[in-house]
Amino acid sequence: MFRGTDHTNYTSELTYAEMASALGDLYRSGNLDAKTYYRARHGFMKDVAKGRITLREVTDDLLLKAGHLLWRVGVQRNLHIRTYDALQVESALAVSRALGVKVWFATTDRRLANTVRSLTDICATLVLKYRNP
Repeated sequence: MFRGTDHTNYTSELTYAEMASALGDLYRSGNLDAKTYYRARHGFMKDVAKGRITLREVTDDLLLKAGHLLWRVGVQRNLHIRTYDALQVESALAVSRALGVKVWFATTDRRLANTVRSLTDICATLVLKYRNP
């Protein structure tokens, strides 16, 4: 999730699938009941429908940039980054470029936060907000 200076919340359209996966993991581990699962999914879709969250399209350009980021982080720097995370980071960078300002990039993934924090060029564009779950 990322936020522009206009206080609009943005995320990649892939977040629909990511949310279902993350909530499913919580459900299967016994940390979330079915009612809460459906309430969280519905809440997210309601926020999108009401414009509280704007979904960013996954374009060919975004896929190429995410692929480069995966190579740069995983091969050049020998750090861990997942495909979805690279797409979210590149989506945030695209919003930052489009708005011409830094945007907040929020994550509850400590490893992703550490990876992003280590990339000084990205930190010059994004304001990283890590929240321990």
